[in-house]
Amino acid sequence: MRKILRTAPLLLPLLASCVAEERDSFFAMDTVVELCAVGGDRALEGARRAVENVEGWADCYDPEAELYRLNLSASRGPVRVSKGLAEVLDVSLEVAGKSGGAFDPTVLPLIEAYGFNGEKRRVPGDGEIFGILPHVDYRQVGLAGDFVEMPESFALDLGGVAKGYAVDQALEAMKEAGAEGGLVNIGGDIAVFGERAGGGPWSIGVQHPRAPGELFAILELESGAVATSGDYERYFVEDGVRYHHILDPKTGRPARGLISVTVTAPTCVLADAYATAVFVLGLEKGARLLEADDDLEGLLIYTNDDGGLGFTVTDGLEGRLDFLQGK
Repeated sequence: MRKILRTAPLLLPLLASCVAEERDSFFAMDTVVELCAVGGDRALEGARRAVENVEGWADCYDPEAELYRLNLSASRGPVRVSKGLAEVLDVSLEVAGKSGGAFDPTVLPLIEAYGFNGEKRRVPGDGEIFGILPHVDYRQVGLAGDFVEMPESFALDLGGVAKGYAVDQALEAMKEAGAEGGLVNIGGDIAVFGERAGGGPWSIGVQHPRAPGELFAILELESGAVATSGDYERYFVEDGVRYHHILDPKTGRPARGLISVTVTAPTCVLADAYATAVFVLGLEKGARLLEADDDLEGLLIYTNDDGGLGFTVTDGLEGRLDFLQGK
């Protein structure tokens, strides 16, 4: 790891700028979806269907969605699930294990306690949190093939990985349609392959989270995926304290120490999950988690002792990030 101690602005979810032969944008999974394809007959059509398919089963609040029904079935024995849900849960449990539970797909009861699932947000008391924590533990979830089993009062929230999985599925649909290159952006979760129209790598703009529209850096990405987790995505302020939705499964409180984490990985579902895990672990433990896997790279933003901001970037991102601060 190379630590760069200088003042740095915060990051927004990554935005993509691309020039492609075909484009499409629509609203799905509670955010804006951007598709760009270079060549390939009906590549965008297949990619859109892939996103809408994941949206159909991954919503834990939609009574028609498979995940919602699975949560209702807690304690009723093994439940057969679709291939997509099983694959997402498998990745979730894998990253949960490697991160020591920093990423945990069973945090839904905590999310609901803070009201992040609705408009009425609040800070739950210590007693309430203490009562919820025994029902937040990824190790209690059993996955055998396409069968899932979990105890009573447990519930899954796959929001931290479902968008990334949808990105991967949409990109695969572009490839199957014969596209020579493509980009999928679902709310800042991004994956690319091939070259842009005109050649060259894809340019991903990293924005300042406190000044929308102001870029912090440009990331050159030839293939793979990138995702960001930060304290600015969903939050509320009470008594001068910012409470964000990235909760530490061990304490039930918002993770502190880092402001934003951007991770690159071979797939977007992995980038998504590890961005959350690193954020919860904090600077030192999070950096070690990234260092342990050659396929992962990251940019970690934190607050210095003097109140300013600094960042740490892994070696693999050196030369791929053009920092625009001060320009």
